Amino acid sequence: MGITEAVKERVSETISAELAPSGFSLKKGSLVTQLSSGFTGSIGLNFSLNRTDGLIGLNPIASIVCRQIEDALVDLTEGAERRPLPSLSTALGYLTPENRFLEWLFDPNAPPTGHILESKRIAELIVLYGIPFLREHSSISAIVGCLEESRFSFVERADYHLPVAYRLLGEGQKAEALVKRRLSDFDKRRDIAANQYRRFAGNFLSDVARIKQNT
Repeated sequence: MGITEAVKERVSETISAELAPSGFSLKKGSLVTQLSSGFTGSIGLNFSLNRTDGLIGLNPIASIVCRQIEDALVDLTEGAERRPLPSLSTALGYLTPENRFLEWLFDPNAPPTGHILESKRIAELIVLYGIPFLREHSSISAIVGCLEESRFSFVERADYHLPVAYRLLGEGQKAEALVKRRLSDFDKRRDIAANQYRRFAGNFLSDVARIKQNT
């Protein structure tokens, strides 16, 4: 194992050990925990290994996945998104009082004790700011509120996640209107993104029509 990979493993394992009492486990580079029923929270350990200064950067990303939204998106995109993006995600730095992008740096040539101490400080910030964010937004209504205001997400993601979330809240008319409005925005576009949305929208509106017929 090279020195860079050794530092990554040391930092990841230290943060994982610190967050284990809060119910997190390390899986494929992310610390994952079960929130309320049907909601999963994660802290992605996003390492930057190609910095020109030779240091290793770490930018933790907090994300929330709603299983119902995820499953619906897989069906509506006909499997094109086998694992859709989380409904909400943000870099840890934006959750701290500094409210800006933060990257924690590790010198691969420094003693391991320094890596461990810095990793523990990062874990403390995750406990103070990351975990409350995950818990406070582990509901469909909280996700909808953020998607409507483009907080902790992007317009392109909300195009898919928001109508599904509306429907799960029983707001079918609002969901249908949103999809039709976005379809009209793509009317003159023939790029891949526009065609993907048309496929999603077609399936979504077909489901809406079927539900109306059965009620």
